[in-house]
Amino acid sequence: MLDNGKRLTRIIGGFVLIVIGIICGFLPILQGWIFILAGLAVWSVDFQWAKRLRVRLKYSALRTAAKVRARRRKRQLPAPGTSVASL
Repeated sequence: MLDNGKRLTRIIGGFVLIVIGIICGFLPILQGWIFILAGLAVWSVDFQWAKRLRVRLKYSALRTAAKVRARRRKRQLPAPGTSVASL
């Protein structure tokens, strides 16, 4: 009986986090994807499909971050306070 209550709490909590994430996706105040990933993390305890989706989104975000870091390294912007002529 206690396990069913914990499971129901996790399901409702994950749903609330995902709804907040969707709402925050349209607001410039908060990043909605953080709440969506948190909701999927909560749901992944009970649902295998949520775990697979969370892992897929995590690796996609890591690949995107690596691409952004590589582009920044490639550009090598000058340090603040130095002029382009002095380089």
